[in-house]
Amino acid sequence: MALLAESCTQDFHRFDPDNGAGGSGADSGEPDHCDNDTYDALLESDVDCGGDCRPCDLGERCGVDDDCESDHCADDVCCDSSCKGSNRSCGESGSEGHCQDEDSQ
Repeated sequence: MALLAESCTQDFHRFDPDNGAGGSGADSGEPDHCDNDTYDALLESDVDCGGDCRPCDLGERCGVDDDCESDHCADDVCCDSSCKGSNRSCGESGSEGHCQDEDSQ
């Protein structure tokens, strides 16, 4: 029974390039859905990143800080800083991923 439980959960670990946790994505240790050039909404926060895939780059969609290489998810995008404070935004069109005053646009 322990073998059955282990096989059901092994592909749901967050991607860790140091120990190869995850599934069988193309030579990366990531699950297959992390290398299909498709946004898999229930498994990723953006195309082939976030969730149990590689961390997302600045400006890519995120749901939590852990989805981002920068460890900062603000305004639903990976940001270069925590971007907290009134009139601060990380999701301004053309500047996604870079925190700035909303008035500067």
